[in-house]
Amino acid sequence: MALYILWIPNLTANVSLKIRKEKIEHYNISDTDVNYITASIDRNSWNIEFSYEFQNETHRMLLTPFQANANGFLFYELADQTESDSCLAQTMSKGIHAGVYHLIKEFFHEHNFHSAEEDSILHARFFQTIEEYRQSQTSDRDYYIKEYHKKFRTFFNDINGDISVLENSLSLMRYREVYKGYKRVLDLINRFNGEYLYYQSLIHIPNEELPWEAEEIKAWSQSLQIKKENIENLFTYNSALFGTHYSMYGLMTGIISLIITIITLL
Repeated sequence: MALYILWIPNLTANVSLKIRKEKIEHYNISDTDVNYITASIDRNSWNIEFSYEFQNETHRMLLTPFQANANGFLFYELADQTESDSCLAQTMSKGIHAGVYHLIKEFFHEHNFHSAEEDSILHARFFQTIEEYRQSQTSDRDYYIKEYHKKFRTFFNDINGDISVLENSLSLMRYREVYKGYKRVLDLINRFNGEYLYYQSLIHIPNEELPWEAEEIKAWSQSLQIKKENIENLFTYNSALFGTHYSMYGLMTGIISLIITIITLL
């Protein structure tokens, strides 16, 4: 047996999940012995059935709810798999594959404020028995806050690294590199902000006090908003210098061309 507690990103806290599509066909699951998989969900039972070809035979996997969905979480159970099943099914008995988790989100979730790839980064919660799940000292909410913390930390470190490169380009007056770096930093901050919108619905789920990771994520978010404003102001100022620099460059080029023309005529 395998149990999965799956967080489905939402923009509203404590929302009841709604099925937005009932079937997904020819979905690609990378890094497995299954290239494409078809999945369907039953609107009444919420059972999810997967169908795929393996060794020239059609195989099926069935996930059934072991308790009702609540606060943006799904609770699914997978029966024990046999040795004749594919590596995908065998892997699922040890934890849900990231691609399968991503596929399940497609039944409920639209990627309005982040790209589809962002959904593959969070690792789903997994237990082998209901007893193990019930004895856990970490709530479902706190587990996924910790997952988001890992994700946001990578964002934050990447953004700070790119800001350092941007500052170096500015100091060396490499204006073309400045423009590229500016666009990349803003893109990363906007990606952080988009993901933060989904994260906020998670931290408003009723529970005990938030773990320390939530405070650090909040501090990162506040820091990035200040950095974004400073970078935008800095780029506006340096854009004027950028224009002046290339205006002077154009003027000098014109003068040199004129001198060469005069010399040629002489």
